[in-house]
Amino acid sequence: MFVSGCAVEPEEGSVPGAAGVAVFCDSIGFSHGKVTGWPEHLKTLIDDKVWHDCRPSWTLQDYNVEQTIIDSGLANNYQYGVLALGFNDLFHGAFLGDVLDLYESTLDIIAFHGLEPVCMTYSYNTVFTTLANPLNEGIVFICEQRGLKIIANTDRLLDGLHPDNLGSMEIAENAWRVLY
Repeated sequence: MFVSGCAVEPEEGSVPGAAGVAVFCDSIGFSHGKVTGWPEHLKTLIDDKVWHDCRPSWTLQDYNVEQTIIDSGLANNYQYGVLALGFNDLFHGAFLGDVLDLYESTLDIIAFHGLEPVCMTYSYNTVFTTLANPLNEGIVFICEQRGLKIIANTDRLLDGLHPDNLGSMEIAENAWRVLY
């Protein structure tokens, strides 16, 4: 786990987008331009998995999160220890568990762009804390899973298709400030 409140400097020679880079682009590329592909360390988890709602024919490898991180400068902010992902259906089913498997040793927080998918994924948990953050966007602390704090923005419009959205970097920064 990252030490609360402390920035973690990238190791010399480290590659942006490798395991440990923990701030992903919101809505998997839409805010920074659509790209193709998917990081190799995730492909093995998702090659045969499809989205569970309105886009059943799309596989997640249509988007290259790793390159988007590099292009958008988000790799410089991975010290926040926050995974912030959009496209809420990405977290239906077992995929969230796969993300936890990959990142539980390097993350403090997983931030969702909308409240609804978190309630569905963790329907057995109670949403019990609404946090105010510097931009006055509601952040809800949902629960902890395997030591990770699971949070969400209450505004479901905070996705990459909304012109006034908060990007995942802002969500990460705000969540970090609020929780620590």
